Amino acid sequence: IDPARVALLITSEVIFTAILAVGLGQEPLTTAMVIGGSVMLTAMLIVEWPTKTEPVIPLEAKLHE
Repeated sequence: IDPARVALLITSEVIFTAILAVGLGQEPLTTAMVIGGSVMLTAMLIVEWPTKTEPVIPLEAKLHE
């Protein structure tokens, strides 16, 4: 698995824990929790959003042109 995806999975653990704490643990849902979770989800989307990149051409191929 790609290391970036593993890091995102580990980061999302906090969000799932908060959801379980509110759902099962009778914790109150606060504005700070909602804002923090939204920021984390937005950051994960930005990191995973596909970007347009040109294919990498090896230097050797460029030298032989």
